[in-house]
Amino acid sequence: MPNPKTRISHEDATVAAIKRDPRFAIEYLNAVLADGDRKEVLLSPRRMADGSAGDSLARQHDRR
Repeated sequence: MPNPKTRISHEDATVAAIKRDPRFAIEYLNAVLADGDRKEVLLSPRRMADGSAGDSLARQHDRR
């Protein structure tokens, strides 16, 4: 039985994968658009933004 302390939600796992690998982000978005599931299409921009938020914050910090 999995340890409940190590479980993460599908949402968190998707965002973490987007953060780790830009190629995954592209594949994820292409798959969502190809599938056409309305809920996933509507959630994908937020997941992409959450996944890249750290990058944009780092870029803002570097500009100072």
